[in-house]
Amino acid sequence: MRLFWAQISFATRDFGYYYDDKLHVEPLRKTFATGMPLPRYYHYPSVAYWLSLLASLPTWIGLGSANAVATELQAALDRGLVPPPPVLLHARVLFAAVAHLALFWVATLTWRLTRSRLASFSAALVLALSFEFHYHARVWATDAVMAQFA
Repeated sequence: MRLFWAQISFATRDFGYYYDDKLHVEPLRKTFATGMPLPRYYHYPSVAYWLSLLASLPTWIGLGSANAVATELQAALDRGLVPPPPVLLHARVLFAAVAHLALFWVATLTWRLTRSRLASFSAALVLALSFEFHYHARVWATDAVMAQFA
């Protein structure tokens, strides 16, 4: 079941523009341009920033330099993130993967409390079938990522 939802999240990661994307891209661009982590900007929780930085590693490795990543992100911002830069797509996949850990934590907690496989499966299923959870899991936002800590 987890693999099914992970595949759906991966397959639908390029769904177009989402209004929060630019708020995540700009700090990354500044980081790669200046070399400073959290470059004089703190709007979103740092969990989102560090996950975004982790998601940018494939692009950084592929382009070979921080300046090239900064240039690519600036160009993407200039064109309104359409088409989305690879960093954005990698971040959506990473955020979805981390958010889907909540299914594991819900199942584990229910198992520890009840020792019932049915209850554990049912609890994870309730979250897995939630439209709201999956909507937020597929965007570059911390809502679903932080749900696992609730």
